Amino acid sequence: AGEIMQRFDSIAPNLDRDLFNQNNPICFDSKGFLWIGSKTGLFKINLITKEYKRYQPDERNRNSINSKNYSVIFEDSRKNIWIGTENKGVNLYNAEKDDFTSFTKENSSSFSNNIITNIYEDKSSTIWFSTLEGGVSYFSYKNKQFEYFTHNPLDNNSISSSKRI
Repeated sequence: AGEIMQRFDSIAPNLDRDLFNQNNPICFDSKGFLWIGSKTGLFKINLITKEYKRYQPDERNRNSINSKNYSVIFEDSRKNIWIGTENKGVNLYNAEKDDFTSFTKENSSSFSNNIITNIYEDKSSTIWFSTLEGGVSYFSYKNKQFEYFTHNPLDNNSISSSKRI
């Protein structure tokens, strides 16, 4: 671990070493940025210039990231960055404005649970979100909306369980 940390120090020498001592989600995007989610914020690191930006929740700004508890970071085929959280749904990064749109159980019909465990994109560019005991949600670019599926014990055609998938 020391050798890896020393090599990364030469890339981004001002970052807190604790950022890499945790089980944090990471994503290398198509533009060459390294994204790391940690308890101290979401980091977007330019590996060429060695500059980085930290995003943190700001209750005064509804377009700030809404959580410091990240579970997954995913770039889809349209180059959009989705940040799944352990407690507040999903944040979609807006590169043009350098801000976020949040999708939660409370502010939309997007999820039945705010604990996102994974993000996946299928061949038709539908983005799928698994949740902890909240079933599965998906976002359709075609319809520009979310929908979700949960287990209904009275419906044999519903998903088999709403537990973690």
